[in-house]
Parts: sequence; structure tokens; C-alpha cells
Amino acid sequence: IFMNNIEEINNSSFNNSSFNNTHGRKILKGLKTIKINDQSELNEIGEKCFKGFPNLEKVEIITSKELTIGESAFQDCSGLKTITISLTNDYPSIIIKEGAFKNTTLLENIYITSTKNEDINISLGDSAFNNSGLQYIGKFF
Repeated sequence: IFMNNIEEINNSSFNNSSFNNTHGRKILKGLKTIKINDQSELNEIGEKCFKGFPNLEKVEIITSKELTIGESAFQDCSGLKTITISLTNDYPSIIIKEGAFKNTTLLENIYITSTKNEDINISLGDSAFNNSGLQYIGKFF
């Protein structure tokens, strides 16, 4: 999925239960990459938005807003390996809420860049990475 000019992805937007037909679920379950480009003003990925996408491997986000990743947003994305977030605002900040990446056992790295400021504020909710394989979260040089 490639997204332009996005401000918010609402709760459960792509959660399997949001789709009423089997065909739609099969297409989304095969999703491997989410890329939200530099024209985006994304400020939130809602709770349970991408929950349970086993084939999702990579997420790339470029945004000019403070970013909130909602509760259980990527929970049970068992194939998720890498997330790259680039913040283009003056006061870069990321809020990762409770259980956002729970059960992402292959997730090893979250790389974060900031184009305007060296300091990045990262706020983590309880159990944000419970049962994940996360080894590194921080700046990508």
C-alpha cells in the first residue's frame, strides 16, 4: 500500500474484521509493505489498524507531524521485520502506545531519522513491544 496526503489512519481501518468479504481480507493479508511518503501529514495510526497481518514485513513512514502509533496497531504482524520513520518537523516526537507491536517476533529494528532536529522524543506505552524481537530502536545515521 502506498499512501499520499494522509493525515490519519483510523482505528481498525485495515483490521481484518473491518472487511465484509473474503476477497478483501485475502488481498490485505498478503500485504508486505506499507509506504507513506513525504507529502504525508500523518499524525496517527489508529489502534488495531494493521493488527494480524502475517505477511507484512516492512513499514516506511515520512511525515511532518508528531506521530502516534495506537494501541495494538501492528499487533500479531508476525512477519514484520523493519520499520523506518522519518520526521520532517521542527520538534520530532513519536508516541508508541500500549501493545502497538505485541507479538511481532521477527521485528528487530526501528530506525528513526529527523531532518530538522537532532533530538527525537520517543514515548513508549506499557508492553509496547511485548513478545517482539526488537533489538534496536533509535536514530538511523
